[in-house]
Amino acid sequence: MNYIYNIYLNFNKEYYDFYDWYDTDNIIQISKIPIIRIDTNSFIEIISNNIKIDNILFKSIYNKNNTYLIITDTRNSIALKFNNNKESTMISSFNIEDEYQILNKSKKLKLYNIKYEILSKRQYIYETRDTYTKNKYLLNNINKLSYDTLKYIYYECFNKEEKIYNKMLKEIKNTILNNNIISNKIYDILNPISL
Repeated sequence: MNYIYNIYLNFNKEYYDFYDWYDTDNIIQISKIPIIRIDTNSFIEIISNNIKIDNILFKSIYNKNNTYLIITDTRNSIALKFNNNKESTMISSFNIEDEYQILNKSKKLKLYNIKYEILSKRQYIYETRDTYTKNKYLLNNINKLSYDTLKYIYYECFNKEEKIYNKMLKEIKNTILNNNIISNKIYDILNPISL
């Protein structure tokens, strides 16, 4: 088994790029972690799904405290955390320096034929964590607004008046999902304390 030494990881159920890590995240330094090189199709499948690895691979990486594995296709890499049932439970990206170290090492590795079973689709967030959190907050709370507050927000967003509550609500929700500038404006208007 090949290893990478002294890297930082930020395990979460969802995948976050390193620039989306928070200071409050549980970022850990690992002194030694196994690494394997796999084909690109498998890499894409694994980053997109929760998986269960075969017994042979699991035994070779097993650690009674925390079982981690880096997978790479020489262009991308991720770290996975496994439970005792051989199931991936968490995923981490890497900071720039660690990613560089991993990708350099990966070019010297032989291709590993990884055997795994797909358990479920992994949630993949296509926006920054801040944007995702704000939008989720807004969508969960926008229905609680009074008619007058919704009317005011609608006017601020679209620079026109609307009287039908459900129409305003639908257009505002659609805008929250598709326009980050207006979504941020709504969030600023509705300071979370006011909801």
